[in-house]
Amino acid sequence: MATRRPHKKSRKGCGQCKKRHIKCDEEHPSCQNCLQSGLTCDFPPSSTEDASLVTGASGSRAQHHPHMPDFSEHVSPRYTIQPSPSDSSDTATFAITLSDLELTHHFSTVTCLTLGRTPEAVRVWQHYAPRLGLSHIFLLRGLLSFAALHLSHLRPLEGTYYRKQALVHHDQALQEFHTVLATIIETNIDAAFLFASLLVIYTFGSKDLDTPETSSEDALDGISNSLFLVRCTGAVLVPFREALQTGELQPLLKERLGYEIVSGGITLPEFSALATACANAGSGSDTDATAAYVSAIEQLQAVFANVQAAASSERRPDIGLAMIWLINVPEGYVTLLKMRKPEALIILAYFATILCHRNDSWWLRGWDGYLISAVESQLSEEWRCWLEWPKALCQQREL
Repeated sequence: MATRRPHKKSRKGCGQCKKRHIKCDEEHPSCQNCLQSGLTCDFPPSSTEDASLVTGASGSRAQHHPHMPDFSEHVSPRYTIQPSPSDSSDTATFAITLSDLELTHHFSTVTCLTLGRTPEAVRVWQHYAPRLGLSHIFLLRGLLSFAALHLSHLRPLEGTYYRKQALVHHDQALQEFHTVLATIIETNIDAAFLFASLLVIYTFGSKDLDTPETSSEDALDGISNSLFLVRCTGAVLVPFREALQTGELQPLLKERLGYEIVSGGITLPEFSALATACANAGSGSDTDATAAYVSAIEQLQAVFANVQAAASSERRPDIGLAMIWLINVPEGYVTLLKMRKPEALIILAYFATILCHRNDSWWLRGWDGYLISAVESQLSEEWRCWLEWPKALCQQREL
C-alpha cells in the first residue's frame, strides 16, 4: 500500500487559504494563491510589533484613501519622463503623480506576478516591461492602467476610484498606440507586443460582472473591438516574428510555440459537429464565412486540447496559452462576430470551455458562465441547443 508523502503543515498561513482549505506558501505581503486568485491576503500579525506595522496609531489599517487631496494640482511635478525619439506616441514629457507612483509600485511588486506562470515570464513583466515603458509612453500608460484595474479588484471599496484611473490611462494609451502602429520598427516592436498582450486581458478585467450596467452587448462589443485591434497589431508584427522569438520576450512566446507544434491532427467530436453545422448552415452560399468558421473552430480545438492536457497533468494552463485563440482567429471571423452571426457567437461560447480552466485568475473569474449567458441572450431558440456542451463542461469545472 502506498504511503502518504509527508508535508510541512502551514500554521501561519493567511485567512483566505485557511477558508479555502489549501496550503499557503506564507509569502508576505501576499501569498501566491491570493495573488493568482485576486484576493486580499490577510495574514494575522505575529506579534504586537508586527501589528503596529500594519495598523496606524488609531488601530485602523493604513491604506491609500481615494479622497486624499491631489497635491499635484498645486505643485509642479518633480519627475518627468521624456520618451525616446523612436516613440512618436507622445512628444511631450510624461508627468508622474503620486498616484502613478503607487500604480507603478503595485504593478512591479504584485500585478506582474499574476501575468506569468514561470519565473522567466514574470521577470519580463516585472523588470523588462517597466524599463521599456520609460522609453515608450503608451506601454507605460498600459502598465499603469492594468495596475489600477488590479487594485480595483483587490480593494472593492475603492473600486470606483481605481477604475477611473484605469480608464484614463487606457484611453490615452490607445490613442498613442494607434499612432505607433503606423511606424513599427525594431526599436518599438517589444513595446508594441507587450501592449497588445495587455489589450485582451484588459477587456476581460475591466468588466464588472456583478453590476447590471455590464450588459451582454457591452461585453461582446468589448471582445470584438479588442480582437480587431489585436488582429491589426498581429499583422504589423509578422515581419518581426523571428526577432520577437529570439529576444527579451522569448519566455512569453514559449507556450505559443508549443501550441503550434502539437496543433495538427487533433479531432474532438464536439468541435467536429460544430464545424459541420456551421458549414451546412449557409448551404455553401458563403464560402468565405464557412472557411472563417471552420478555421476558427480548428484553432480553438487545438488550444482546447492543449489546455486539457495541461489540466490532466495537474498543471495550471498558462494564461498566454488560453489567450492564443483570441490572437490567432481569422479576421473574417472577427467581422462575423461583430455582425452577431449565430455561428460566430456559438464559437465564442465554446471559448468559455477554455476560460473555465483559469477561473482562479482575478481578471477571468466568472467569465466562462457570463460569456455563455451573453451569447445565449443573442441567439434564437433554434441555435441554443449548441450551448449545452459548453454549459455542462463549465459547470463541471466549478464542482
